[in-house]
Amino acid sequence: MVPGLDDALQFDQRHVSLDAGDVLIVYTDGLTDALNARGEESGVERLQRVCAENRHSPAEQVVAALRDQLLAFVGDAPLADDCTVVVAKRV
Repeated sequence: MVPGLDDALQFDQRHVSLDAGDVLIVYTDGLTDALNARGEESGVERLQRVCAENRHSPAEQVVAALRDQLLAFVGDAPLADDCTVVVAKRV
């Protein structure tokens, strides 16, 4: 659920300190729920693997790697949901 969409929803707030080299990745479920032609989900494990493989790359390259992996995975299957990702790195 999107914060602010429903005033009745409550969200926990936490403060996290990022050290040099840390990466923060925020994404919508469309990225992990995307299906290929066989009906298989892209999944969290695939997302984690791509992020780990690209953790030393600039944020723009992490986003590009996630996009490229997703498009290769789904092939010609249509995306049924939005796929949004934000990558921030502490330098």
